[in-house]
Amino acid sequence: MIKRSLVVLGFVVGIFSISTIPVFAQTVEEYFDEAVVRINLDYEIIDQALAFVESDDYDSELAILYDNYSEFETSRGIYEYGLFVFESDLDDSSKEVLELARDASLAMTEGVDLLMTQDETLSEDELVSTWGNGVDRLDAGYEIYTGSLATAINSSIDDYLFERNLYIVGIVVGLLIIIIAQVLLYKTKDEGRKVLQKEIRTGGLWVLGGSLITYVTYEFMSGTYFVVWGPMLWGLYASIKGTFSLVRYKPQTKVDDTLSAVDLVVPDELSTPIQPE
Repeated sequence: MIKRSLVVLGFVVGIFSISTIPVFAQTVEEYFDEAVVRINLDYEIIDQALAFVESDDYDSELAILYDNYSEFETSRGIYEYGLFVFESDLDDSSKEVLELARDASLAMTEGVDLLMTQDETLSEDELVSTWGNGVDRLDAGYEIYTGSLATAINSSIDDYLFERNLYIVGIVVGLLIIIIAQVLLYKTKDEGRKVLQKEIRTGGLWVLGGSLITYVTYEFMSGTYFVVWGPMLWGLYASIKGTFSLVRYKPQTKVDDTLSAVDLVVPDELSTPIQPE
């Protein structure tokens, strides 16, 4: 009765502990896909410009950046739009990537604007100072693209892979628990051990089910995914508890009520009734 109650409790806890984690609603997901495309495009332009910088061909560098000026403006608009409209839907790592990409694209357009300045009202020293500020803004943009933005993108990818692999580990652990418990169950004749091995196997099924649901929704569902931590934790607890109980288990010795295996010999002198004197 107690075990049934615990199983029911585990099921209830599992159902109510399904955590709905907002990842990206469909519109947010579509937006972020577009933002990633824009970031890749920005990097293609930056790679071309930096190739000219390495060869000290600054005129070609500026020409590349000027020709793609509108691309940087478009990118910046896309990043600002996402940060404004989907601010509450973006996780911290995605938000950081968009903020850095916005700042980098802004630095590139401002740098080009300053370097293309040809204001006749400015003195030669003022023009040189303006162009110097333009170079500084381009360098700041390059530094973001090759430094903090690249780091943030890699960190975001690492977070995704870590979480994804964690759920895969849960699936593997659940399968191993089930297989080992089933093998032991097949070889066991003792009924007490069988009960404990079934408890371990049931725990493995909970771990496998929770991890599998979480992984499938995380990998393939658009919008939200479900972290079913209740069944996973309950299954792990049940498996560990069953394992410790199995280790401490001592089979009971069966006592035969009959004495068929024992020959009781009664001496003749005891079998003769005693006569009163």
